[in-house]
Amino acid sequence: MSKCVLYGRFSPRPVEKDDAAAVSDSISVQFDFCMKFADQKGLEIIESFQDEYASGKSQNGRPGLIKALNLVTKEKCALLTYSLSRLARSTTDALQISKRIEKAGGELMTVKDAVDTSTPMGRFFFTMVAAIAEMEREWISERTSDAMLSHQANGRRMSARPPYGWKPDSVKPALLVMDKAEQEAIELMRACLAEGMNNKAIACLLEEKGFKPRTGELWDLTTLRRILARV
Repeated sequence: MSKCVLYGRFSPRPVEKDDAAAVSDSISVQFDFCMKFADQKGLEIIESFQDEYASGKSQNGRPGLIKALNLVTKEKCALLTYSLSRLARSTTDALQISKRIEKAGGELMTVKDAVDTSTPMGRFFFTMVAAIAEMEREWISERTSDAMLSHQANGRRMSARPPYGWKPDSVKPALLVMDKAEQEAIELMRACLAEGMNNKAIACLLEEKGFKPRTGELWDLTTLRRILARV
Protein backbone atom coordinates (compact mmCIF):
# COMPACT_ATOMS: atom_id res chain seq x y z
CA MET A 1 0.00 0.00 0.00
CA SER A 2 1.80 3.15 -1.23
CA LYS A 3 -0.98 5.74 -1.07
CA CYS A 4 -3.08 7.19 1.71
CA VAL A 5 -5.82 9.72 2.41
CA LEU A 6 -5.63 11.89 5.54
CA TYR A 7 -8.65 12.60 7.72
CA GLY A 8 -8.92 14.95 10.70
CA ARG A 9 -11.77 16.01 12.95
CA PHE A 10 -11.96 18.88 15.40
CA SER A 11 -14.71 19.19 18.01
CA PRO A 12 -14.01 22.29 20.12
CA ARG A 13 -14.42 22.43 23.88
CA PRO A 14 -13.75 25.14 26.47
CA VAL A 15 -10.01 25.74 26.51
CA GLU A 16 -8.17 26.62 29.70
CA LYS A 17 -4.84 28.38 29.69
CA ASP A 18 -1.99 26.06 28.68
CA ASP A 19 -4.49 23.30 27.88
CA ALA A 20 -2.20 21.02 25.87
CA ALA A 21 -4.90 18.41 25.31
CA ALA A 22 -7.16 20.91 23.57
CA VAL A 23 -4.31 22.22 21.41
CA SER A 24 -3.37 18.70 20.30
CA ASP A 25 -6.93 18.23 19.06
CA SER A 26 -6.51 20.86 16.34
CA ILE A 27 -6.62 19.56 12.78
CA SER A 28 -3.31 21.18 11.86
CA VAL A 29 -1.55 19.30 14.64
CA GLN A 30 -3.30 16.05 13.68
CA PHE A 31 -2.16 16.46 10.08
CA ASP A 32 1.41 17.26 11.15
CA PHE A 33 1.61 13.92 12.97
CA CYS A 34 -0.01 12.12 10.05
CA MET A 35 2.38 13.60 7.49
CA LYS A 36 5.41 12.55 9.55
CA PHE A 37 3.93 9.06 9.91
CA ALA A 38 3.26 8.82 6.17
CA ASP A 39 6.82 9.91 5.42
CA GLN A 40 8.22 7.23 7.74
CA LYS A 41 6.06 4.55 6.09
CA GLY A 42 6.79 5.74 2.56
CA LEU A 43 3.14 6.61 1.89
CA GLU A 44 2.09 9.13 -0.73
CA ILE A 45 -0.66 11.45 0.54
CA ILE A 46 -3.11 11.89 -2.34
CA GLU A 47 -5.71 14.01 -0.54
CA SER A 48 -6.78 15.24 2.89
CA PHE A 49 -10.23 15.85 4.33
CA GLN A 50 -11.47 17.32 7.56
CA ASP A 51 -14.55 18.04 9.62
CA GLU A 52 -14.56 21.03 11.95
CA TYR A 53 -16.96 21.55 14.85
CA ALA A 54 -18.28 18.02 14.36
CA SER A 55 -19.25 15.32 16.82
CA GLY A 56 -17.61 11.92 16.46
CA LYS A 57 -20.65 9.96 17.58
CA SER A 58 -21.75 9.01 14.07
CA GLN A 59 -20.86 9.49 10.43
CA ASN A 60 -23.93 11.66 9.89
CA GLY A 61 -23.05 15.32 9.62
CA ARG A 62 -19.40 14.63 8.71
CA PRO A 63 -19.05 15.32 4.98
CA GLY A 64 -15.26 15.26 5.22
CA LEU A 65 -15.27 11.66 6.45
CA ILE A 66 -17.74 10.60 3.77
CA LYS A 67 -15.53 12.11 1.04
CA ALA A 68 -12.42 10.51 2.56
CA LEU A 69 -14.05 7.07 2.66
CA ASN A 70 -15.31 7.41 -0.92
CA LEU A 71 -11.81 8.20 -2.16
CA VAL A 72 -10.18 5.43 -0.10
CA THR A 73 -12.58 2.82 -1.47
CA LYS A 74 -12.13 4.13 -5.01
CA GLU A 75 -8.32 4.18 -4.87
CA LYS A 76 -8.05 1.06 -2.65
CA CYS A 77 -5.57 2.88 -0.47
CA ALA A 78 -5.12 3.58 3.25
CA LEU A 79 -7.13 5.95 5.40
CA LEU A 80 -4.73 7.62 7.82
CA THR A 81 -5.92 9.57 10.86
CA TYR A 82 -4.24 10.78 14.03
CA SER A 83 -6.23 8.62 16.45
CA LEU A 84 -9.21 6.33 16.55
CA SER A 85 -11.11 8.93 18.60
CA ARG A 86 -10.87 11.34 15.65
CA LEU A 87 -12.45 8.74 13.38
CA ALA A 88 -15.31 7.38 15.50
CA ARG A 89 -16.48 7.22 19.09
CA SER A 90 -18.31 3.92 19.12
CA THR A 91 -17.08 0.41 18.46
CA THR A 92 -19.90 -0.23 16.02
CA ASP A 93 -19.18 2.88 13.94
CA ALA A 94 -15.42 2.25 13.92
CA LEU A 95 -15.83 -1.38 12.88
CA GLN A 96 -18.28 -0.43 10.11
CA ILE A 97 -15.74 2.03 8.72
CA SER A 98 -12.97 -0.56 8.96
CA LYS A 99 -15.04 -3.26 7.24
CA ARG A 100 -16.01 -0.91 4.43
CA ILE A 101 -12.36 -0.02 3.81
CA GLU A 102 -11.23 -3.65 4.06
CA LYS A 103 -13.96 -4.80 1.67
CA ALA A 104 -12.77 -2.24 -0.90
CA GLY A 105 -9.18 -3.48 -0.58
CA GLY A 106 -7.91 -0.58 1.52
CA GLU A 107 -6.46 -0.24 5.01
CA LEU A 108 -7.01 1.80 8.15
CA MET A 109 -4.07 3.35 9.98
CA THR A 110 -3.82 5.63 13.02
CA VAL A 111 -0.74 7.36 14.38
CA LYS A 112 -1.46 7.50 18.10
CA ASP A 113 -3.10 4.08 18.54
CA ALA A 114 -0.72 2.23 16.19
CA VAL A 115 -3.69 0.69 14.37
CA ASP A 116 -2.82 -1.05 11.09
CA THR A 117 -5.55 -3.27 9.65
CA SER A 118 -3.23 -4.74 7.04
CA THR A 119 -2.14 -7.42 9.54
CA PRO A 120 -4.13 -9.94 11.64
CA MET A 121 -2.58 -8.58 14.85
CA GLY A 122 -3.37 -5.02 13.73
CA ARG A 123 -7.02 -5.92 13.13
CA PHE A 124 -7.25 -7.60 16.53
CA PHE A 125 -5.61 -4.65 18.26
CA PHE A 126 -7.92 -2.25 16.44
CA THR A 127 -11.00 -4.08 17.72
CA MET A 128 -9.66 -3.99 21.29
CA VAL A 129 -8.77 -0.29 21.11
CA ALA A 130 -12.19 0.57 19.67
CA ALA A 131 -13.94 -1.34 22.47
CA ILE A 132 -11.85 0.34 25.18
CA ALA A 133 -12.44 3.80 23.66
CA GLU A 134 -16.20 3.22 23.66
CA MET A 135 -16.13 1.92 27.23
CA GLU A 136 -14.29 5.05 28.41
CA ARG A 137 -16.82 7.24 26.60
CA GLU A 138 -19.72 5.40 28.25
CA TRP A 139 -18.10 5.81 31.67
CA ILE A 140 -17.78 9.57 31.10
CA SER A 141 -21.36 9.74 29.85
CA GLU A 142 -22.60 7.77 32.86
CA ARG A 143 -20.75 10.02 35.32
CA THR A 144 -22.12 13.12 33.59
CA SER A 145 -25.64 11.68 33.62
CA ASP A 146 -25.38 10.79 37.32
CA ALA A 147 -24.19 14.32 38.14
CA MET A 148 -27.03 15.91 36.18
CA LEU A 149 -29.61 13.68 37.85
CA SER A 150 -28.19 14.56 41.27
CA HIS A 151 -28.33 18.29 40.52
CA GLN A 152 -31.83 17.91 39.10
CA ALA A 153 -33.01 16.04 42.19
CA ASN A 154 -31.75 18.95 44.28
CA GLY A 155 -33.62 21.43 42.10
CA ARG A 156 -30.58 22.81 40.31
CA ARG A 157 -31.23 23.87 36.73
CA MET A 158 -28.83 22.29 34.23
CA SER A 159 -29.99 23.73 30.90
CA ALA A 160 -32.00 26.55 29.35
CA ARG A 161 -34.77 24.09 28.44
CA PRO A 162 -35.95 22.11 31.48
CA PRO A 163 -36.57 18.38 30.96
CA TYR A 164 -40.18 17.26 30.67
CA GLY A 165 -41.76 17.14 34.12
CA TRP A 166 -39.88 20.18 35.41
CA LYS A 167 -40.16 23.96 35.09
CA PRO A 168 -38.19 27.02 36.25
CA ASP A 169 -39.00 28.14 39.78
CA SER A 170 -41.07 31.34 39.73
CA VAL A 171 -38.97 32.88 42.51
CA LYS A 172 -35.53 31.54 41.58
CA PRO A 173 -35.47 30.85 37.79
CA ALA A 174 -32.04 29.23 38.11
CA LEU A 175 -33.70 26.34 40.00
CA LEU A 176 -36.15 23.73 38.78
CA VAL A 177 -39.38 22.63 40.42
CA MET A 178 -41.76 19.86 39.44
CA ASP A 179 -44.48 20.61 36.92
CA LYS A 180 -47.58 18.93 38.39
CA ALA A 181 -49.39 18.27 35.09
CA GLU A 182 -46.30 16.95 33.35
CA GLN A 183 -45.42 14.76 36.34
CA GLU A 184 -48.92 13.25 36.13
CA ALA A 185 -48.31 12.57 32.45
CA ILE A 186 -45.03 10.85 33.33
CA GLU A 187 -46.80 8.65 35.89
CA LEU A 188 -49.28 7.65 33.21
CA MET A 189 -46.40 6.85 30.85
CA ARG A 190 -44.80 4.62 33.49
CA ALA A 191 -48.07 2.77 34.03
CA CYS A 192 -48.48 2.26 30.29
CA LEU A 193 -44.92 0.94 29.95
CA ALA A 194 -45.55 -1.48 32.81
CA GLU A 195 -48.55 -2.82 30.88
CA GLY A 196 -46.44 -3.28 27.76
CA MET A 197 -48.16 -0.62 25.65
CA ASN A 198 -46.31 0.62 22.56
CA ASN A 199 -45.42 4.27 21.97
CA LYS A 200 -48.28 4.94 19.56
CA ALA A 201 -50.84 3.61 22.05
CA ILE A 202 -49.27 5.66 24.84
CA ALA A 203 -49.43 8.81 22.70
CA CYS A 204 -53.12 8.21 21.95
CA LEU A 205 -53.92 7.65 25.62
CA LEU A 206 -52.08 10.82 26.66
CA GLU A 207 -54.10 12.83 24.15
CA GLU A 208 -57.31 11.13 25.27
CA LYS A 209 -56.57 12.03 28.92
CA GLY A 210 -55.87 15.66 27.99
CA PHE A 211 -52.09 15.58 28.47
CA LYS A 212 -50.49 17.69 25.75
CA PRO A 213 -46.86 18.04 24.67
CA ARG A 214 -45.15 21.37 25.17
CA THR A 215 -45.62 22.25 21.52
CA GLY A 216 -48.69 21.45 19.46
CA GLU A 217 -51.78 19.46 20.23
CA LEU A 218 -50.59 15.97 19.29
CA TRP A 219 -47.71 13.89 20.60
CA ASP A 220 -44.79 13.38 18.23
CA LEU A 221 -43.44 9.83 18.60
CA THR A 222 -39.82 11.05 18.51
CA THR A 223 -40.49 13.43 21.40
CA LEU A 224 -42.36 10.73 23.29
CA ARG A 225 -39.50 8.23 22.85
CA ARG A 226 -37.05 10.79 24.23
CA ILE A 227 -39.18 11.29 27.34
CA LEU A 228 -39.84 7.58 27.80
CA ALA A 229 -36.10 6.91 27.75
CA ARG A 230 -35.82 8.93 30.98
CA VAL A 231 -38.85 7.60 32.82
